Amino acid sequence: MKGQTRRIKLADASLLWMSGATLVHVMFDDRLRRATLEVGEAELTVAPGGRAFELTAGDRLMRTQAADVDLARYPRQGVLTTVLTVRSGEVAVGQVGQRDPARILHAGEQMRWADGQAASATREVDPNAAFAWQTRKLVYAQSPLSDVAADLNRYLDRPIAIAEPSVERMLFTGTLPIDREDRILRRLEAALPVRALVRRDTVTLIARKTASGPPHRPAQ
Repeated sequence: MKGQTRRIKLADASLLWMSGATLVHVMFDDRLRRATLEVGEAELTVAPGGRAFELTAGDRLMRTQAADVDLARYPRQGVLTTVLTVRSGEVAVGQVGQRDPARILHAGEQMRWADGQAASATREVDPNAAFAWQTRKLVYAQSPLSDVAADLNRYLDRPIAIAEPSVERMLFTGTLPIDREDRILRRLEAALPVRALVRRDTVTLIARKTASGPPHRPAQ
């Protein structure tokens, strides 16, 4: 559910830590150990075993013998996008159903892809930033506001929408504690030239120069 987290020990002693609004399918048999992330974000700490652990997200297949990874998958501008971050070990990433050469990610590396599109180049990152949600924090470095909103929508009851492309492209750097909605919105308004228009069922972020009057904040 939104705002909840859950830790699960799998049958092979691997650990799965699920963020809010996350759905993962797990399958084990005599030949296979596999998890599929449908939506949301999860950490998987893969226990060493005789069989490779397979992860799927969209049209990508990942294989590892032992690794600690964060996998996030959610809509960005109407397209399901997946981000893989490796904190330890190494992970081979390729297309589902194809024999194209797999790309190998090592600790401290990250890759992003949208379903049906080529994956981004591997980049070096601070992997701990991707795992910060486990301590009720979201950490960003020059991230589009559209990505920030997508993350927050896994925790807040009222969905955050952005109506203007120019606002979606605004870059945010900083840490957002997963807190009350009003406090999060105030932090965004202080960091960027945006206003949060709060209605009964939605929150819309707009450019501050286009806002008419103070933002509407219904009583909590």
